[in-house]
Amino acid sequence: MYILLAATIILIAGFYALYNTSEKAVLQKDIASVWLQRNRSVSKIIGILSLLVAFVLLAFEQGIGSGILTGFILLMTVACLIIILSPLISHKH
Repeated sequence: MYILLAATIILIAGFYALYNTSEKAVLQKDIASVWLQRNRSVSKIIGILSLLVAFVLLAFEQGIGSGILTGFILLMTVACLIIILSPLISHKH
């Protein structure tokens, strides 16, 4: 159960790092986001490695097929939430 939670948090961090490398998205101006935006190549490496670690953890926890399926379901859910909610948070100020 804790591995699923850890994999979800790592998946969120990885996708958020990749999201901040986008040039079309409305991005936030907090310290971590600005650093990720300025260091795009490092952000992409961090994001991809985080996603891989999350998928490996899920495959280790639930088996290869079920872990990969769970990973993609989590990734789709996290991606939708970040893409929908991130512009709302950045325009709040």
